[in-house]
Amino acid sequence: VEACATLDPRDVDEVVSVFRRASSNAEAPGEPGASCPSNPADAAAWVVEQERNLGWRTLEHDASAREALREAFGTPPPLDAVLDRLARSVVAENLATTSGIRAGHSSSSAGDDRNTEKNQSGGALCLALASRALCRRAASGDGDAVARLTKAVSPKESEKNNLASAADRTRDERARIELARALASVAAPPRGTLGEEVEREAFLLEMAKKRKNEETENSADADGTGPPRPPRRTKKGRTDAFETLLAHSAFDASMPSRRDGLVPDLTDEDGQTRLFRVLSRNDLEGDLSTDGDTGNDADGPSEDFLISPLSAWLLSRSMPAAWRVKWRRVFCSKTHGASFATLTSLCEDAGPTLVAIETDSKHVVGGVASTSLVSSAAFFGDARSFVFSLGRRRRKTSEAKGEAKGDGEEEEEETRTKSCYDFGASRATGANDHFCYCARGFVSGRFPNGLGFGGQVGHHCVFLDAGFETGHWRASAATFGGARLFPTETGADWGTFKVSAVEAWAVDGDFKARLMAERRAENR
Repeated sequence: VEACATLDPRDVDEVVSVFRRASSNAEAPGEPGASCPSNPADAAAWVVEQERNLGWRTLEHDASAREALREAFGTPPPLDAVLDRLARSVVAENLATTSGIRAGHSSSSAGDDRNTEKNQSGGALCLALASRALCRRAASGDGDAVARLTKAVSPKESEKNNLASAADRTRDERARIELARALASVAAPPRGTLGEEVEREAFLLEMAKKRKNEETENSADADGTGPPRPPRRTKKGRTDAFETLLAHSAFDASMPSRRDGLVPDLTDEDGQTRLFRVLSRNDLEGDLSTDGDTGNDADGPSEDFLISPLSAWLLSRSMPAAWRVKWRRVFCSKTHGASFATLTSLCEDAGPTLVAIETDSKHVVGGVASTSLVSSAAFFGDARSFVFSLGRRRRKTSEAKGEAKGDGEEEEEETRTKSCYDFGASRATGANDHFCYCARGFVSGRFPNGLGFGGQVGHHCVFLDAGFETGHWRASAATFGGARLFPTETGADWGTFKVSAVEAWAVDGDFKARLMAERRAENR
């Protein structure tokens, strides 16, 4: 009943349809359609009846039946294993509840106990719905569901990571990485070129990496002689990038009809040309104009774009559902020039806007404004805004050939010598409403011209100067929980950077079209 109350009736219908296709005992050849009742209790009774008719209650321990289900759902094996462990946790929870009830009713017979256990365990269909309902609750922000989902990924992980053995930690990290690869294969299938594979693997490894404990980060150097690092601001309640991605992707990836929505359609300025889908059909060394003009031949292949399908997948998981459908690129400094005036004018009616900045050290950071960029001395936006760090971009394909191994070793050494940073999205904490700042044409030094996210005027979490040459960042901005977007060798809480490239994306791709239609209607 709880699962049917969590899931939409259409989702229940889809799961039943998959079971029907996989079952050799199904009498009716047609799909059940929208037959699931809307009332949770009636829906639960309907599901049990469907399970009985399809024979899945008696086939739940049949290996061939389970294999048929895997093929019907098409779920990646690592995610399928996570769903299976979630289903088993539901069984264990129900049995524990039943045991508690039986302890208070000693008059029950042993036969009644066995029947109760059998009924509580449910069948394959009921458990499939229960595990997917847990994923749905995790995506909606249910803390208990997120914890259970994360535990299902790393079942051997100790509640306190510092008490777990080295072997357990290694196994848990590998499980996270394998699941990240599996979800990535669903969200953004690889194209196989060496440079893209190197960048893809580095991105996934960074995403699946656990955030270190505050105690570990503040401890002295390994030899005990070095000074402790400066203390970092505590971020209670914040999940790491992998947990956020898992919570928002597990349900979509487990449902065949929802997998196409894992990555937004990344389109050109016209809102129609799908940049990466067009480019993926062409070899990197070939003619990029095949299958139509992308309008961005000068930019080269997709790895030259700051926002790739992988990063769009990661960042979109922290956005409202309406912002996950289509992203329209409205500005690129390589195409439009390093002009802050051009950036603000093109983003004026773009709606919610993502701005990505690449530094001269190849780190990509930025922020998402929940409204169109407007020049003002006051902050704007709401709690849907956030800042992000996507780590360091790897070498291009031509540079990666024959050098991937050496680059990886150099990158690993560099990571060890620098402090940790907050990979992925860092959401607003509610400390203040200083979400976004955009100033253009101001002559007073009190209001510096440029684009900033969080913090105070002149002291932002990340800031792009209007000259498009420099910017600054601070890890003390309370707006986004003191997010640290850059790694540093000294553990400093602030720094500056030089700008290499800037992109802006309208994450509600059809916002401007709807706005223009509304204005035309008002004029009429």
